[in-house]
Amino acid sequence: MMKLFKLFVTAFLFCALPLVLSAQEKTQAYYNSHENEILPDARASFRRGDYDRTIELCKWHYIIVGDHAADQLRANAERCSKLSKDMVAYQADGKIKDAKEIAEIILSLNPEDRAAKAVSEIVETPVPEEVPIEVQADTAAVTEIEIPIQEELPVEETEPKEIPVEEPQLITLEQQVHEPSKPVKHEEPRTRFVIKAGATVLDLKQFSKTISPGGSLGVYDIGGSRIGLEVGGYFCPGLSASSTSLFGIDASLVVRLSNSVYPKAEIGFFSCSTTNGSGSRTKGLCGGLGLNFLLGGHFCLEIGAKYYPVVKVRGTESYSTAGVTYEFPTAREVLPGGVAPMVSIGYAF
Repeated sequence: MMKLFKLFVTAFLFCALPLVLSAQEKTQAYYNSHENEILPDARASFRRGDYDRTIELCKWHYIIVGDHAADQLRANAERCSKLSKDMVAYQADGKIKDAKEIAEIILSLNPEDRAAKAVSEIVETPVPEEVPIEVQADTAAVTEIEIPIQEELPVEETEPKEIPVEEPQLITLEQQVHEPSKPVKHEEPRTRFVIKAGATVLDLKQFSKTISPGGSLGVYDIGGSRIGLEVGGYFCPGLSASSTSLFGIDASLVVRLSNSVYPKAEIGFFSCSTTNGSGSRTKGLCGGLGLNFLLGGHFCLEIGAKYYPVVKVRGTESYSTAGVTYEFPTAREVLPGGVAPMVSIGYAF
């Protein structure tokens, strides 16, 4: 009777513990702003034997943070969850020896699993052997007593079932470095906001004089889709010695190629004007391509190039003849046109 009571108490604690802890669980919305707490909470859930919660937190870690740091913990939790269910089933059937073997495997992966410890500490009650009773015959008077012999019922011999016991797989550091990580199924990424600052070199021959700083604001993975948008602007205060400045704005379409690679195509408008008071201004369009890399889930690096046409502004040239100076209109080239490289760094959240 005491043996059945211990089995019932152990099974009840194993089933009720996750229900008690679930009342204080943090939601996915909470972890969106506290991502540094996901992995420690997952490890704590694993140590106390709440494997379903551990698997859920590992999935959220990949979705929110974007790396594979929790993959091994999730694999161990999935294995322990399956073994725990088998252990409880053997307990319910009274197969204590089989349940204790599985408990030892669970403890090799999680030494703090209380349910597995309780099963491993169960003491099996030995079955008492039947001791034959010797009946001494009375020398004075022997009475023959006929004892009816009961026929023994045929006992069906059953072969012992072989219980598949999985040995714990120890993964060495070299295997973790050289073996590629297995792909993990996950949900589509959430909407990201990206702020970047960078520079474009409008003319490589005039490198130091045509550096154009700028910035941009982007919205990636809109509504969990692969599409994003980005707008930006830049300014070049002085192009060579022509007393001109250039200002431009861009609009880009961004597409998610993978979890960390976002190519984009952009079209822009620029305005080039003189700064010597003549009021000459030239407007035009430019286009470009870029490639964004999200590193570590937050750091953003972009490299790309833009194409500009030849840019000229109106001006005048002075000619003197017979003591008289004449002003003639002329067009001055301030940008030879061609491909202009660009680079940006930023932060995604």
